Amino acid sequence: MITKTQIEIITAVKTVIDELGVNDADFLGESSQDSLDEVIKSKILESVEQIYKTASWHLLDGMPITEPKFEINTNLSATLQLPKDFLRLVAVQISDWKFTVNTYAMEDSPIHRRQLNIHSRGTADKPICVLCKNNDGDYLELFSAVSNEATLIKSLYVAKPEFSEIKYQLRLSICEKLETSIYYRIAGLTLMTFGDTRANELITLSTVYNQL
Repeated sequence: MITKTQIEIITAVKTVIDELGVNDADFLGESSQDSLDEVIKSKILESVEQIYKTASWHLLDGMPITEPKFEINTNLSATLQLPKDFLRLVAVQISDWKFTVNTYAMEDSPIHRRQLNIHSRGTADKPICVLCKNNDGDYLELFSAVSNEATLIKSLYVAKPEFSEIKYQLRLSICEKLETSIYYRIAGLTLMTFGDTRANELITLSTVYNQL
């Protein structure tokens, strides 16, 4: 992860717009540069979240789940309670599994229903994760352990983006490999707000950069 101030992000987004050959006067109209800055600010968290949800897995910088609430159930499935700021899974693995898993099925999916059958559920060779909800929020149901001695050996996730104030400046940590994609997405949504037709070009480029 890299940390950028809000001012650094605004400057980078303006650079993207300039490199497209867009004259501010073309889309600002009667609006001021201050209005442009405010629109950019309003698109930052939205854009980062969109990018994180769709980016290729290998471009994500995962952070570990601290003090994970993990347990093996009597049927040898396992549960892992997820943090409140959970946005996307990067990697999870229990000691019995031969592979790390970075995707999950939803609770109401046919895949989850198949986990109720011991003959079709996930195994150490083909583990399955399912995203579920309980009174404490989101959790992963993991199928399945070989024994009740299994332990959690990896749990990485991407958190919902949020600014922090450090030394009187707003700062945001972002995945380093997605920095360019994020700037292009913010720039695209900014131009879209002002009704500029070149917005789609920037959003398309953003999508390209988050799949490299």
